[in-house]
Amino acid sequence: MIEKDKKICGGEPRIKGTRLTVAGVLGAFYGGKNIRDIIRISENNGVKVSKEEIREAINYAMKLIK
Repeated sequence: MIEKDKKICGGEPRIKGTRLTVAGVLGAFYGGKNIRDIIRISENNGVKVSKEEIREAINYAMKLIK
């Protein structure tokens, strides 16, 4: 689930329960990372995210640009 809270990450949309923003996910893809890379990097930083949550972040961004 994607959520926004002005008190967390400046209100940027992010994966619920994390500080991983939609913009961060898109930036990782732009930088050549894939879903597995993003999950691995997140886990190395103590954040547990699923493949579905990453896809949800991408879908959220796609809806904003349509």
